[in-house]
Amino acid sequence: MKHCPFSFLTLYFREAGRCNPDSVFDVEVDDANNSFKRCFFSFGASLSGFKFCRQMLILDGTFLKGKYKGVLLSAIAKDARNGLYPVAFVIVRDENISNWDYFMNHLRIALNTYSVLTFVSDRQRGILEAVKNIFPHFHHSFCILHLENNLKNRLSGMPPNYRDMLVRQFTACAYAPT
Repeated sequence: MKHCPFSFLTLYFREAGRCNPDSVFDVEVDDANNSFKRCFFSFGASLSGFKFCRQMLILDGTFLKGKYKGVLLSAIAKDARNGLYPVAFVIVRDENISNWDYFMNHLRIALNTYSVLTFVSDRQRGILEAVKNIFPHFHHSFCILHLENNLKNRLSGMPPNYRDMLVRQFTACAYAPT
């Protein structure tokens, strides 16, 4: 019997969980054609250390390159020294509402003791819906870099110096203490 490249994930996650207690793993397979659908992973050590990070999670997705392609969705925290701290990940075929719901549902299970968090993301529809549905009482804010880029795109028909001046004013307002 030929093994699929993803068929060892379950064994890997079982062993990783044995060596790293309190980890949360999940693998979903498309039974119709025996193909990989998506997987969630968050290591116990990361979950334990997150208690000492800022109670904020940055959500984003990035394309995977190489033989198998796909998208890596991530929840990253910031530690006391402003370093990035990995908390949880999902590998999916594409970034959509269903996959963000899957990620946020498993993230809620992994973070079972947190009462208040702030999520930071771009305004991607799947993230907006998932945070609203799975974490309805938590704060959700947006990355200033993404907002600046969106503003630049919306103002694309304007003269460049006028557009740049508006973006600078927007950024100044965003960073103003009052």
